[in-house]
Amino acid sequence: MNRFKIRCVSLLSFLCLILIISTVFCQMKVKAHTISDEHFRNDINDYPFTADGIVLMDAKTGKVLFSKNEQQTFYPASITKIITALIALESQDMQDVVTTSEIARHVEGSRIYLAEGEKKPLKDLLYGIMLNSGNDAAIAIAEHIGGSVEHFAEMMNEKAKEWGATDTHFVNPNGLHDDAHYTTALDMALIAQEALKNPQFRQIVQTKELPWHGEDWQSKLINTNKLLWEYAGMTGIKTGYTSEARQTFVGSAQRGDTELIVVLLKADTRDQLWSEAQALLDYGFANYETVKVKSAGDPVPVLFHGEEYAAELKDDLYVTLEKNAQPEWEERIQTVQLTPYHPPLPKGSKIGEFILHEDGEPIGQADLVLSQSVSYVFSDAYIERVKADGLEQGSFVQLAKNFWLAPLVLVVFFAVLRVRRNIKAKRSVRRHIARRYSKWGSNHWPPA
Repeated sequence: MNRFKIRCVSLLSFLCLILIISTVFCQMKVKAHTISDEHFRNDINDYPFTADGIVLMDAKTGKVLFSKNEQQTFYPASITKIITALIALESQDMQDVVTTSEIARHVEGSRIYLAEGEKKPLKDLLYGIMLNSGNDAAIAIAEHIGGSVEHFAEMMNEKAKEWGATDTHFVNPNGLHDDAHYTTALDMALIAQEALKNPQFRQIVQTKELPWHGEDWQSKLINTNKLLWEYAGMTGIKTGYTSEARQTFVGSAQRGDTELIVVLLKADTRDQLWSEAQALLDYGFANYETVKVKSAGDPVPVLFHGEEYAAELKDDLYVTLEKNAQPEWEERIQTVQLTPYHPPLPKGSKIGEFILHEDGEPIGQADLVLSQSVSYVFSDAYIERVKADGLEQGSFVQLAKNFWLAPLVLVVFFAVLRVRRNIKAKRSVRRHIARRYSKWGSNHWPPA
């Protein structure tokens, strides 16, 4: 009995020792992890990323804060649906009724189980692709807008290039694997930046859950973006996965006036995807801030050859600054090319760009537009000065050059020359007729 008690006490002591050691080890591990996180907030370059393509961008200014292989091509998987949704939002009424085709019904991969012939409002299908990543909904949308998947893919590529995504090529609306379907981390950040300008897109991608009532499927759409629940300020956007693309993610988060876009391509696991996205966002918010320099509508006079025109900023002007920095920038105005006899310009016409430069590099820009319509571009006084300068130089060619009239002068010259030739020809015919008439007499003309 004594031996049994001794063994029990020994075993209990051993277990207590293991528990103490484990507790101390866990505390050390947590402490080390905390120190590590703090370190990465200051220097993200040391982070052990598994993603092969990375971009961290300021959503308002487009400034890239961190990147890795940002222009190398990768397969995007379902983050393709970002541009699919944006094209639909820009081109269609959200209450348009979309009919599910046989092709959409039988597409592979993640679905929202649309039945063949099922009719749904376009708005519902957009929630279906952005929350539940429904490949069938993406096909249905593409066929509804483009007439076919192939034509819709052409629309996707045109839009991507319009937004600056020049190293991207899409062949389908859902991101299912195809060797010819690829993008870059930088291009996806640019597409996301454009998408975030659309209020309806924002509303969709920050929705966590939504009831779904389909013909074959009664359920709930649950957003695959786990960070909407776990990261403060998360505002979207989309996850993706195929065996070839691995884990992909485009995310956005906002704190104050600063909104960041994070892109991760070809990460190893979904858990690593979340950890790496949070590390990048933490780094961005800890070290940078977005500052409004000027507001839309702020007056900015524009000078053309000494003549002043009333202009204003079309949009708010933001710059990305390192926290606690004391920047010194130079304001520059770059005007569009206009001739003295340019046609009248209505209010709101782009007249130039307002650009901020720091150390010779542009750090922010906004379009300048006319505050009021103008019936002429240059004043009469300016035109008279140009004429006087031309006459003083004694050179008609110089005057024509100042007014861009050389082509007009040539056209008028040849027109006058042709008219004179026609007049001479008519006179010649008349003289010929008169001579014949005098030869045969008035009673014998024309000759029998």
